[in-house]
Amino acid sequence: MKTPETSRLFTKKTDPKSGVEYYLLTHKITKYQQGFYFCNDCMTKDGRYLWFYVAAYDSLYRLLGVIDFKEDDIYFFEDSIFFDATPYIDVDTGDAYYVYRNSIYKHGPKKGDEAELVVTVPTKGAVRHLATHLTRTPDKKEFLLDILEGNHTAYVGSVNIETGVFTKWADCDFNTNHGQMNPVNPDIALAAYDYYDDIITGESFAIPFDENGNYLRLWTITRDGKRTTYPPHNDFATHEFWSADGKKIYYENPQGIHRINIETGEHVNVHECNAWHAFANEDETLYLYDTKMVPDDEFYRGGPAAVRFYNAVTDKEIDVASYLIPTGSPEKPFNYHPDPHPRFVGDEKYVLFTTSECGGLDIAMVKTRHLIEMTK
Repeated sequence: MKTPETSRLFTKKTDPKSGVEYYLLTHKITKYQQGFYFCNDCMTKDGRYLWFYVAAYDSLYRLLGVIDFKEDDIYFFEDSIFFDATPYIDVDTGDAYYVYRNSIYKHGPKKGDEAELVVTVPTKGAVRHLATHLTRTPDKKEFLLDILEGNHTAYVGSVNIETGVFTKWADCDFNTNHGQMNPVNPDIALAAYDYYDDIITGESFAIPFDENGNYLRLWTITRDGKRTTYPPHNDFATHEFWSADGKKIYYENPQGIHRINIETGEHVNVHECNAWHAFANEDETLYLYDTKMVPDDEFYRGGPAAVRFYNAVTDKEIDVASYLIPTGSPEKPFNYHPDPHPRFVGDEKYVLFTTSECGGLDIAMVKTRHLIEMTK
């Protein structure tokens, strides 16, 4: 079986600043070939299938593409339309799940496979999003849903894909977004308080502060409806995710990558940096993050970015990609999220991120062992 190092689809590159060697997907089937949103894996544990987003245009909808490393082939499925960043991959079977409107679909990874309707959720109003990112209970029977229907109705629940039964966990008086099922405990989930646009008036609503001045981004919601908020350091938090053991919430802000232990209450800054999206390996010794290369007050979607790797064992950091060129401009921001979104994939053998170096968007992969060697 091929690997990114040996596949005809990839070309070896070297970052000019750090000397990190990476493998760039240079075989293009569409203009935009993009890695998944960082909270969801996109490569099977055995390394055979790598899923990614594809699009011919700078548009909001996407299709699913696949690299089959056994066949050294690349293709996409025209029947796999989805919006935002919903796809979830079963890293054991290679099957993909994704949302279209108020339904969840399943798609196999092999050529000739077709989309299968898994379940339709009985929503009342027009669905703005059924799930921001599909995440699953440890037994794989349920998917978490953070639903926004109509203009204001928000709630969180789970749907059993074997029985089709939807269970509402809690109604929410805010736009719940970036919902993520705990990887160990099936009865608790992350559900962020996110920005909101009124589709009737066009008015925008920012994430508020409570009466004590605490920024209300970080929430957990349990199956019995209990909602808990976690005040972040320096009154700002973004792009949260669970630790692999399910005991800690990670989030980022301009002061670093932070971690909250929901069992002990311990709240620490793991690494001081200006992180945007971060991710940790399973034993929480290695960290990835991307960062904006323009000041926050000059941010625009599709601006220049960098990707970095932090080895907490040696307390050393290195650029994985020292500079990724803009895909948008202040006058014409990119429609979707072309952010690098680095994460560990393929049973943590590789780091994957989205790059803009060839025009459009493409996938780059780095051997994790290489980064460890570079930060000894």
